[in-house]
Amino acid sequence: ELMTFEEVWKAERGVDFNPQAIEKYEAAAAQYAMVTLVTNKAQNIHDLLQDSMTLVRGNNQNGVNDKTREAGEKQLESKLITALKTLYGDDEAKINEELQKISNNTISYKDGQIVYSEFSKNNKGYCLLDTAEKLLDNVDANVQKIQGSYGVEYYAKQMASTYEQAYGRKNATQLARAFANDQEEIVGKVRSGV
Repeated sequence: ELMTFEEVWKAERGVDFNPQAIEKYEAAAAQYAMVTLVTNKAQNIHDLLQDSMTLVRGNNQNGVNDKTREAGEKQLESKLITALKTLYGDDEAKINEELQKISNNTISYKDGQIVYSEFSKNNKGYCLLDTAEKLLDNVDANVQKIQGSYGVEYYAKQMASTYEQAYGRKNATQLARAFANDQEEIVGKVRSGV
């Protein structure tokens, strides 16, 4: 006599077939992917802006010559645009809206360029630093909102646990590790532009 699907499932996986458990796993996997993506994007933005921010901050504190100061500001300006494009793509209206909001209307964005108000033209370093810091604060707040009071590891464990409930103990840890590796590989490709 042939075995039923449910009997085969139980024999192969060691758990009863349960569509609700499979749905829970799929939801946990999607949540883990979202948390990982947002966390990695935030880290990329921090990595992108940090050195330029440190350079401009140091230039401002040390009273360097104008050419050196302007080069640092130009670098931070470029990195700020890249960070905003990472978040909002090529949506110029959204980039402009966010830039005006976080800079208290001292900086705007038009035709792929940062446009300075009269005040910010004379205080570029300060305005760029302040804007970059506020952008990082917003990015961090978004990560906190997505993660809640948990870290990425919690969501990885949830995914592995729900996998085990849906598909059995066989390969649950390996699946979580493979999924995490896939996420890291995707982030690596995004960072390198492949």
